[in-house]
Order: sequence, then C-alpha cells, then structure tokens
Amino acid sequence: MKKIYLFMTIILVVFLSACGTKKETDNSNSNKKSNTTSTSDLNVVTSLEDTITNNTVWCGTFNLVWNDLKENYIKQDIIINPPKEIVTNLNKATFNKSYLDENSYYTKFGKQTPALKKEIEENIKKKFNQTSDILDKFVWEENSDLEFIYAMLYKKFTFATPFSQLENKDFNYDEGSYRYFGITKSKRDGANQVEVLYYDDYDNNAVKILTNENDEIILVKSSNNANNFLEIYNNIINKSKTYTEKTLNDVDTLLIPYIKFDTYKEFKELENLKIPMANGYEFEIKKAVQSIKMQLNESGGDIKSEAAVSGKVNSAYIPEQVIRNFNYNTTFVMFLKEKNMDMPYFAAQINDLKLYQKSDK
Repeated sequence: MKKIYLFMTIILVVFLSACGTKKETDNSNSNKKSNTTSTSDLNVVTSLEDTITNNTVWCGTFNLVWNDLKENYIKQDIIINPPKEIVTNLNKATFNKSYLDENSYYTKFGKQTPALKKEIEENIKKKFNQTSDILDKFVWEENSDLEFIYAMLYKKFTFATPFSQLENKDFNYDEGSYRYFGITKSKRDGANQVEVLYYDDYDNNAVKILTNENDEIILVKSSNNANNFLEIYNNIINKSKTYTEKTLNDVDTLLIPYIKFDTYKEFKELENLKIPMANGYEFEIKKAVQSIKMQLNESGGDIKSEAAVSGKVNSAYIPEQVIRNFNYNTTFVMFLKEKNMDMPYFAAQINDLKLYQKSDK
C-alpha cells in the first residue's frame, strides 16, 4: 500500500505514554506553544521489523538512505560477520521509495564537501521550504574522502473538517492532564472523515482518519503484545477486511491526544561497520543519524524527518585470514583407503600415543 509510511508513523500514538501536551492556562488556544518531547525520551528504530518497546517511533527516511547505500555503493547484498539484527532488518528493504509520492521526499548522495551541503540545503528549501536539522552535525571539507548519503521526508496534512477540542484528561491512568481533540456525543464535527477499521472492545480497536491530501491516519489500540510495527500493521489490515460497521454511530466517541515531538538519534551500533563492496573495496560507516519531528492537532499536522550516513570507501577489502591448525597432538582418528574407493580398509582411534610409537630396537 502506498500509504504505509504515514500509517506506521501515526500508529505510534498508542505507544507514546506521555506525548500529549500538558495542561496550559488557556486551553482555548490550540496554536499556543506546547511542550515538545526531548531527544532522549523516545526509542527510535530503523525498520518496521525491529523489536519495539514503550515510546518507540519509526520513520522511513533511514530506510531510504540504507537502500541508496546498497544500490549506489555496495552494489550487492550487505553482509557482515557476525550478523547484526539492525542490519538484517534494514537489508529486507520492506520500506522503499515506491511507498511515497515523489513530492514528499528528497534524496542525495556524493562526496561530503561544502558544495554538496549547499546543494542539499538549496534543494530542500526549494522543494519543501524547509531547513536541515542534521547537516551541521557533520564536518564538511573541500577534497573530503568521505561519502554522504542523505534523505528528507516532509508531509503536511489537514482535515477537511477540524475536530473539536475536548477536556483535558489523563493518559494510561497516570496523574497527568493532557490535551485531547475528537468527537463526543454532543460534538460531532469531523465524524464523516473517520472510518472504523475494527472494534472488538474498549482496548482493542482501530480507526482511519482521511485528510485533504489523501494521506490516511490510522490509530490503533491493542492488548496483544506484538513484537514490531509490521506485526501491528498486518493485524490491522487482516482484521479490517472482515469488519463491516465502518461508520461512526451517533453515540460513538473518538479521543485523540495532541502530539508534538522532536527526536534525534545517532546509531552508534552502525559506526565503524565495514561492509564489503562488489568491486572488492569496503565501505566503512563513520556516522549514521536520523531526526523525526511530528505534530498532530484538531486541524491536521505535519511530519519532517531526515536521515544520513557518512562513510569512507577503503582500499581493497581483504578478508581476515584465519590460521588453521591441523595439529593432531590429541586424540584423533585415522583412516586408510584406496583412491577412488568409497570404503577405508583401515581405521584407528589414537588416544595413547605410547601404544602407537613402538621402538624399532
């Protein structure tokens, strides 16, 4: 499905245990600045298959960078020894450019020089009217021997009918007071842009919200302990196929927390990783980062994400030579056979060498 990226981003709502904006003195102004989740508060994963924990987010930009690394530099399957789960999942390429409209993303790779940085900055300004949050975290030098692979995604989405602001409420039964929007029995604005995907009970249900831009926001609550986002998404798709009551009834309610976060992640587990290339050289990752910004309110929202890998192409890749020691100085077995014959004509298990080294005297 072409909407998988946005689907999976918004699904994270149910995992953000404190992502709603805390109570403000004037709850009537939805444009007021709100608290933003700091970098260290969220767990960022690089693939839909990665194991998730509480407060986990994923965005497809790092997948775009990894795919470009493989296609334009490595030019073969990325194999490392010993294997790393993060690399194994990235190699699956479950998410790629085919799931995005070309107007929503930008990618670029080349030598890590000031000229490349300037080109990226000019292009994302022209295409999205955005500036970068990560480019200044890298060193840009003339005649650099480093390679730089970059991706940005930017989407803005709006609701045809804004939802109503609702009373503040706790989240996950904590003592906080968080802002919400949605639908109540008396406030029905926006009900016609909501589609029910399935409803089992209070703790197991999913809805889809349509936007003017033809993006779809999916919200899901589930008591099932899924291991990753892909399992959650596939479960939604499967259950929605057989559910028939797709429209909201007059007594149905919808409660959605305001979302606003800004997170940055450096993937230390990928640093200094050496990847064999098809031409016999190796690509050594020096730095791998990703940023994700998102907000969601009664009128719509936006999402901006960047990812980049900086690395160096080293001289011919020479696998480390393993010294093999064929030293039969402990218990061993010996066979004698004629060449081209399937069966031996002699066998011995040698445990005590004194019995096998008789003196000729």
